[in-house]
Amino acid sequence: MSGSIDSESVDSESSPESFPPCPRCDTPVADVTTVGPTAQYARSCGCRIPVGALESSD
Repeated sequence: MSGSIDSESVDSESSPESFPPCPRCDTPVADVTTVGPTAQYARSCGCRIPVGALESSD
């Protein structure tokens, strides 16, 4: 379906210090909105980030 929006949420009981930093502005990212296969937006800063940019490399 074209134009659908999918949202990934982080556990609401996590502290802001435990959220990963935005790769563009270093603001803690508590939520990511995915719009299409290659577009994601970080919340609370609103920066557009590459898909998978916040995934752990562990």
